[in-house]
Amino acid sequence: MKAFFRSFFASLLALIVLIAVVLGVIAWRSSRKSRIHDHSYLVVDVYGQILEYDPPADVLGQLLEKKPLTLQNIIENLEKASVDKRIDGVILKLSSSNSAGMGKLNEIRRAVRKVQEGGKKVYGFSDAMDRKTYYLAAACDLIVMPPPSYFIFTGFLSTTEHYKETLEKLGVEPNVHRIKDYKSAAEMVIRKDMSRESRENKTWLLDEFWTIFAETLAQDRALTEEKIEELMNHALFTAEEARTGGLIDSILYWDELEVMLTEGREERIKTVSLARYAQEDRKKMGFKGKKTVAVIHAQGTIAGRTSGVNPVFGVTM
Repeated sequence: MKAFFRSFFASLLALIVLIAVVLGVIAWRSSRKSRIHDHSYLVVDVYGQILEYDPPADVLGQLLEKKPLTLQNIIENLEKASVDKRIDGVILKLSSSNSAGMGKLNEIRRAVRKVQEGGKKVYGFSDAMDRKTYYLAAACDLIVMPPPSYFIFTGFLSTTEHYKETLEKLGVEPNVHRIKDYKSAAEMVIRKDMSRESRENKTWLLDEFWTIFAETLAQDRALTEEKIEELMNHALFTAEEARTGGLIDSILYWDELEVMLTEGREERIKTVSLARYAQEDRKKMGFKGKKTVAVIHAQGTIAGRTSGVNPVFGVTM
């Protein structure tokens, strides 16, 4: 019996300590809210995985782990910055190491336009640029790169993978249903090559992407389609070559960009991070109305169960 009580009280004590730690973390995170000064710049680091929204996780995971960068965070923060009198402008730290596709980048571009319509400049700073990221960078008022950076500017492509022969060697016969000719997902296991319909689909998408991209650069950077093709034939640029080719505007290190934005004043630039600015209430900035629209995010691998995070498949819905 004594052993039972010792075990019981030890477990109870461990639970109390765990609760105290969780409450301590909550209090610590709540107290970290720093003041946003006048003439600040919102810094948005477009890097790594960019999810639609913050996926569900356990309590400790939400408290102890750094919250992921989400499309919703970026759009809402840029929206607030467009009207916040404390924010002088926005700096987008752009990296080719991001997971955003054309759809997400286009939504961010629209949010950048709102900032500019609010009379504020948006600056793009990148140490590693590619064609996809440049689609977002082109929306900025000024694009700068430091001297050691590089710019990979290549065209569009689409590929398919086929495992039919591999499955045949393994003695595996796929049992799949294909719905009409243009539903090509099953071709991965039932064909050795791309069907005419699948090729037609991919060609249509590539043509669409190219048209959007070329028209965007013509409008934002005054680059003709012929000039774009010429630059893509060069493919790999140093920062100096990118500036000479008209892809970027200036070659500056981060500290030099800070000096430029403070107009030579002997003071450090005031910046606010995306995570900190996300704590600011949109309603206090005038973004509220009599009606509410609910946005339900569907994100992840379709698993036929409640949305969550699977240790094998990641985010599921």
